[in-house]
Amino acid sequence: MKGEDEFLSFLKDINGFFAIVGETEKYIFAAVDRVRSVPLFYSQKNDKFYLSDDAHWVHKKVNDQYLDEVSKNGVSANRLCDR
Repeated sequence: MKGEDEFLSFLKDINGFFAIVGETEKYIFAAVDRVRSVPLFYSQKNDKFYLSDDAHWVHKKVNDQYLDEVSKNGVSANRLCDR
C-alpha cells in the first residue's frame, strides 16, 4: 500500500470476512469486515505500537492494569456469534 487513498480504494473492492493490515514507512493501516469476524486490538506504550488479533497479547505487552469493560463485552458478544 502506498498510502491512505490506495488502502481505502482497496477496502471498497473487497468483500467477505477479513482483517487486513498494511504498513508504510510512516503509517500502519488496519481494517476489519463490517461484523468484525476477525477483530483487531491495539495499544501504544512509549514509542511502541502493538496490533494483534489477540487482545490478551496486546494487554500483556503494554502491562496495562485496566481493561475497558465495554470493549471486553463487545469481544465476548462477537465470540458468541462465532458458535
